[in-house]
Amino acid sequence: MTACTRQGTVFLWRLITLALLALAPTPGLTNVEINSSRFDLQVTRLASYLMDAHNQYSVNDFLQSDLRLQFTPTRTDVFREGYTDATLWLQLRIGNNLSQAETGYLFVDLPNLAEFTVYRETDVGFTQIDTSGNGTELVRGSVPHRAPATALYLRPGINDYLVKVRTNQYMNFTLFLADPVTFYQQQLRVSFFAGAIFCLLGILCLFGLYGYSRWRENLYLYFFCLSGFIGVYIANCLGYLGFYWLPITNLQPRLEIFSV
Repeated sequence: MTACTRQGTVFLWRLITLALLALAPTPGLTNVEINSSRFDLQVTRLASYLMDAHNQYSVNDFLQSDLRLQFTPTRTDVFREGYTDATLWLQLRIGNNLSQAETGYLFVDLPNLAEFTVYRETDVGFTQIDTSGNGTELVRGSVPHRAPATALYLRPGINDYLVKVRTNQYMNFTLFLADPVTFYQQQLRVSFFAGAIFCLLGILCLFGLYGYSRWRENLYLYFFCLSGFIGVYIANCLGYLGFYWLPITNLQPRLEIFSV
């Protein structure tokens, strides 16, 4: 190999190394930036994750720096893992660039999570903020919502969080961060849309019940049952039944199987 060829090879490997370093996440880099008191952010792709396949780690294990290095950037808006018994750990860094503290609601869009526990990292370790999920004792957390949601007190500067996620169904969710006003505006729009659907299904149920009571045709009874089961399924999937209403441990996944 000639000297020119060796120099060209070395130069090529240096370019590849620089490219890989540029793509790698920078330690200490703020992933989520808050620059206004009104914010509505999809933060799934801004988090990093570790999948604990054997459920062997506790939150205090992540005080070890070598374990923290195993986190991988999600780089996706929707986290999809399918049916799994593993524990998902999410690492999220939020930078509040304002001069005053802000309240942010960290929440997901579906009620299919059995556990959603949020820890805040401090100088002495991790402090649990809140826990929710259809497999927990109270189901709903500190924020009344149709899916797991937690209120975060975001001090000016860097705020580090660790989120533990488990499911007894399918692990498929999007993680959001919003201020309280934006959060409740979103939920009002969803509730209005869901209410319109439930009203329509309620009318169909009454029509089937009226038809059966008047003409005693089984077709109307089937129509009544079908409309009712569709309503139960939609209310369950949106997190109203078994989570927001009747928040009973493990009721939501059972109702989903029953309605299907």
